[in-house]
Amino acid sequence: MPPPTSLKSRDARLGIVVVDDHPMVRECLAEVINGEPDLWVCGEAEDRAQALDVTLRTRPRLVIVDLRLKRSHGLELIKDLKAMHPGVRILP
Repeated sequence: MPPPTSLKSRDARLGIVVVDDHPMVRECLAEVINGEPDLWVCGEAEDRAQALDVTLRTRPRLVIVDLRLKRSHGLELIKDLKAMHPGVRILP
């Protein structure tokens, strides 16, 4: 088992928010991302409202957005993210 990650070393890694309405997809993406030494999933969301909230709280450098969300469309979320967090990179 690897040693626990300190807060300082997490700060040096690229924080990513994963937005997808399927829990298994979020879980698999998080597992792959967290396996990389310079990346970590700092938040997850299943819809637009959760994504906006978690992005505001965690201040990620990248948001991965599924374009087909159950209660909203990913393109609308992307527009909102760009307006509210212009420095955040977005991967649709």
